[in-house]
Amino acid sequence: MRNLRNILFHCAPGEAAAPALARVAALARKSDAILTVAGVLEEIPRNLWMLVPPIGAGPVTEMAAAELLERLEQLVEPHRRRGIEIDTEVLLGDPCRELVRAIERRRHDLLVVGMGEQAMSRRNLVRLLKTAPCPVWIARPGVTAPAGSILAAVDPAPGKESSSPLSRRVMEAAGAIARLEAARLEVLCVWDAPLNGILSRWPRLPPEQLRETADRAYRSARTSVEGLLSELGLSGSPNCLHMRRGRLTCALADLARSKPVDLVVVGVTARNRGRSWFSASGAEALLDRLPCSLLTVRQEAQYAPARQKAA
Repeated sequence: MRNLRNILFHCAPGEAAAPALARVAALARKSDAILTVAGVLEEIPRNLWMLVPPIGAGPVTEMAAAELLERLEQLVEPHRRRGIEIDTEVLLGDPCRELVRAIERRRHDLLVVGMGEQAMSRRNLVRLLKTAPCPVWIARPGVTAPAGSILAAVDPAPGKESSSPLSRRVMEAAGAIARLEAARLEVLCVWDAPLNGILSRWPRLPPEQLRETADRAYRSARTSVEGLLSELGLSGSPNCLHMRRGRLTCALADLARSKPVDLVVVGVTARNRGRSWFSASGAEALLDRLPCSLLTVRQEAQYAPARQKAA
């Protein structure tokens, strides 16, 4: 996701969605991207059809879809008046399934979903993080201003000739947002010395050897990350690299509160692998520790070329 070209914003129309939409619309304007604002209308379960008025479930669904579309149009109208191209769409069915289908159909390169009572449920959010074929931005309510600072977590991949492919995707996504919002890019690398815990309990091992092992691990991790940043053209000021030893979740939460940071970018894999990545459920749980929005990038995702805006 080096450049944004086609953004999908999912929301439940209302005041809570307006701040996040304002930020996404500004991103779309700066990147000259297509922006689609979508609402999802879940189908009426068959066991509740008896409660539907005599006109039947079909007409009721059509009326509800028309009302939802009208509310979406009202939500986006102020941004259209400022010259931002925005499409609206109502999806019918399971929220996660229909959003993934919409992404694949229109080849979106970023999905933005809201948090809060009227937004997507946590269960559906975890499913979406597992299946969405593009990065997913989980927008915390009330944030309208562009990011002052963006924090990206990467895998040090010490001892390898090339950096982790997921680290590269995380940094490309974080770098793209940072450039568009003129934000400071902070990079977090959580490292540790191999077998350090076991070696520290070996009674005859000198403390100096433990420190030397840790120093080598630190230098290897830092060299690997600095090499990745240099390859991507992100090694100079105003970028800042933070080397932390310990747990990734704690380091992210501490840095996000101390900087302050209003967007954290992390990698998501099929299951937790090592100390640098999250599973989908782990990324969802991370939201409770962060004071800001979260952007997740999947390792397994295949990013197809985005649809270009008509000339």
